[in-house]
Amino acid sequence: MKYTILYIKYIMLINIKCSKLKYIKFILLTFIIIIIYYKKLTKSKKIKVCVCTIGKKENKYIKEFIEHYKKYKIDKIFLYDNNDIEGEKFDNILNDYENKDFIEIKNWRGISSPQMKFYKDCYNQNYNEYEWLIFNDIDEFIFLKDFNNIKDFLNQFKFKKCESIQLSWLFRTDNNLVYYENKSLEQRFIEKDPYASERKIDEYSNGKSILKGHIKNIEIMNFH
Repeated sequence: MKYTILYIKYIMLINIKCSKLKYIKFILLTFIIIIIYYKKLTKSKKIKVCVCTIGKKENKYIKEFIEHYKKYKIDKIFLYDNNDIEGEKFDNILNDYENKDFIEIKNWRGISSPQMKFYKDCYNQNYNEYEWLIFNDIDEFIFLKDFNNIKDFLNQFKFKKCESIQLSWLFRTDNNLVYYENKSLEQRFIEKDPYASERKIDEYSNGKSILKGHIKNIEIMNFH
């Protein structure tokens, strides 16, 4: 509002002194004011965003998952280790990881049927600190078409009053691969599911959610 008032005052001043200014100068100054005004309106709010994920027997893929979300400027990944008590550990693969401060590993080893419990725990532990919490599995990667920063995407005006954002899945086939190859998932599985376009997102399936933080007593009803 204050910028609107300043702009109106400026226009009034120009009108008063219009006879003393050249027309081109008036156009240029008006253009500058509009640019400044626009930048103020569209300036991104500083927000914090985290990813919550749980995994079991996925040591081969966890680094790729972490690097992918690091690229999109995620502030933190909460990684719930649900491996068997005597099985592999995420700590083993991430022990010397250069971005360890970017990750927090939670010991949920040996817990049965953990997914709904995990969603609730991660949200309740972190909703006060983060404006948005992303809930994805380790084989789920968000790709933003027009953004290279998740915060710019979430700062859009259309999400201002949203309490959750549901993202649709795009499935890929197994490419008839039988044995493991030491390549990224994106390199190995390049064939899109031919029926993917027929899958419609609904309230209960075919997608995952980004939840807004700072909301008390939220109830998570299903995995999606």
